[in-house]
Amino acid sequence: AGHEFNWDDVRILDEDPSFLRRIISEMIHITRHNNSLNIQNDTDNLDKAH
Repeated sequence: AGHEFNWDDVRILDEDPSFLRRIISEMIHITRHNNSLNIQNDTDNLDKAH
C-alpha cells in the first residue's frame, strides 16, 4: 500500500525467554503506537492496567 520499510535499520524492542511474556510485551508495544500497521485485534483483550 505504498509503504517502504528500511530493513537495514530493524530494532528489537524487547526480549524475554517466556513465550507468554513476549506475547504480552508485543501487545503493549502495538497499543503504544497509534499509527501501527498491525491490524490484528488480539490487543483488544489486553487489560488496561498494562
